[in-house]
Amino acid sequence: ESLTGFVKYLGRTGKCVVDETEKGWYIQWINRDPVLLAKQEAAEKRKKADINDEERQRRDLESRARMAHALKGDDDDSLKPTELKRDEGTQPITLAISSKSERKRPRSSTNALFDDAEESGRVIKAPTKKSTMDILMEQEKKRQALRMASEKKVQDT
Repeated sequence: ESLTGFVKYLGRTGKCVVDETEKGWYIQWINRDPVLLAKQEAAEKRKKADINDEERQRRDLESRARMAHALKGDDDDSLKPTELKRDEGTQPITLAISSKSERKRPRSSTNALFDDAEESGRVIKAPTKKSTMDILMEQEKKRQALRMASEKKVQDT
């Protein structure tokens, strides 16, 4: 009736995973909480259901594709890739590639507005939204200007 005997008993009964190494005994508790086991089983069922749904959808798509080909009357040979064939009397294919500097951009209405302003030397500033701090600073300046004006009137009288 020693600690080693108790550890071996836990391993035999399946209550713990017991491992004996050179350094000593290692014990790992096996959690058999009914709530935890129910959650694990539910997660496994969901995973299996998802796999079954995916497999069912794949089979359904394959059957629909087969039905569509059958209704269309296509042979399996017509769906296979074929070699590209050109008639001898056709013109050769030519590509015209130009660099960015040579390419003329179509001017949209907004681009035309900004381009015209740049050409004339005028700078158009977009209206910016003032931050709360800027608004408060402006209000404080106005208050100070009003105070100074009222103090000046009091001094003048």
